[in-house]
Amino acid sequence: MPELWDLYNEKREPLGETHERGKPLPDGKFHIVANVLPVNLDGKILITKRSPEKNFGGIWETTGGEPPLVSRLYFCMDC
Repeated sequence: MPELWDLYNEKREPLGETHERGKPLPDGKFHIVANVLPVNLDGKILITKRSPEKNFGGIWETTGGEPPLVSRLYFCMDC
């Protein structure tokens, strides 16, 4: 069963349409993404490094597994 996304216009108004994940989005249609980043009392963000055997192996990701997003962010961490 494919994952379906609700589609929105550029004003974030629902279009009443769905789109299958993994296929290119049509021009002028968008989907909304939310990402939760856990932060500890020291202000450090919890992220993990993907296994080398997975797609995007070795890239830092959030706990939800979103490596393309995190690869564009830079964190100041003591690793």
